[in-house]
Amino acid sequence: MKTLIQMFSWGIGGTVLTNRIRYSAWVSALCSVTAWAQAPISLDAAVAEQLTFVGTVACANLLANGGQPVNNLGVFCSRQYPTDPGGGPGTGTPAAGGPSTPVSMKKQAAQAERDDMPLDEAWSLFLTLEQEDLARDPTPLEGGFEGSGARIQAGISFMPRADRVYSLAFHQSRQQGDFDSGGDFEHVNQGMQLIAGLQFPAGFSLDASVGLERVSSDRTRHSRYADFIFGFEMFVIEGTPNADYNHWRSGASLQLNHDWSVGAFNLQTQLGYDWLETDYGSYAETGDSGLELMFHDDILTSRQSRLGLLASFAVSTGWGVVLPQLSATWHHEFEEEGRTIDVSFVDDRNAARFDYQVEDADANFGQVGVGAVLVLKAGLQLFVFTQQMVEHAYFEHDIVSAGVRQAL
Repeated sequence: MKTLIQMFSWGIGGTVLTNRIRYSAWVSALCSVTAWAQAPISLDAAVAEQLTFVGTVACANLLANGGQPVNNLGVFCSRQYPTDPGGGPGTGTPAAGGPSTPVSMKKQAAQAERDDMPLDEAWSLFLTLEQEDLARDPTPLEGGFEGSGARIQAGISFMPRADRVYSLAFHQSRQQGDFDSGGDFEHVNQGMQLIAGLQFPAGFSLDASVGLERVSSDRTRHSRYADFIFGFEMFVIEGTPNADYNHWRSGASLQLNHDWSVGAFNLQTQLGYDWLETDYGSYAETGDSGLELMFHDDILTSRQSRLGLLASFAVSTGWGVVLPQLSATWHHEFEEEGRTIDVSFVDDRNAARFDYQVEDADANFGQVGVGAVLVLKAGLQLFVFTQQMVEHAYFEHDIVSAGVRQAL
């Protein structure tokens, strides 16, 4: 009896990482002056806009404590300026990058795994190791980064009868990388998944999973603002705000499969739907530049459909069965329209909020993979699989996985 078990997993938020999670917004000016007509704006440009003089006052006393400035930014914001006919949003020199974080777009390569257990071997243990490389190209609203990660997943499966299997899996992963503009990030994910696989007549099967994980993130970004007068930098604020924060991510996956076999060749058609939600509480950056921000409560949602093919060919040997495999999957993101990220300056006693935007999601992209499953005697299975993201507008993601399953 052959059963396809797909493991559904997530990467980082904050992560990274894990793509799929992008935003868009309109920005409103928060100084007590007339607002400008706004276009989509990045984090650093939004910060610069709050500090660039508009009218006759540059956010006067924005960070003042009882009328007394408390840091360099407070000194700057308490100063008075004459009207600058050529001034306006973006007059400063914002740094690229910001608190962009990669978001994992990976699908566990263990989707290639197959079971061939007799009913007296209903219980089995499995272990999967994964290594990934990820990169983001810079765009007008976000800076780029390069990073890598590793993941381990272990669990137990139970097959009470030939047409169904249930699994419980636990995982831990770590991703780290560097922003092109300076600064770095690290995300540690810990979570669990419940997975079910059901077989139906005429070659149909259904895979489903639900999961929850906790993500611990540590991010340092480079931030810089320069005040220009007559084209010269007269006042510069620069720092490396750091954020150490935790958030929760939950998700569910459903996939309908159909297998068509001719001799040793099998072609599986896959139609899937993935839902992912990341719940950020409010958290604040630390530092002494005055550019540190408070990020307010936020929820990120991703809804993706998948259409895929998995081709395999069984080769029997004297010591087992080898299953070379090829896969190709097309993804469509329904939550492609972006979101607003709501922030305020940490040192602003009035907590005046403003918004910024990161890139909209790429609505369509693909993944291709190649690997092999080795089914040995005594209920032992091994697999290796490599997968690559293709045709994404600005994100790159490569995964190499290897694992073992042992029937008990």
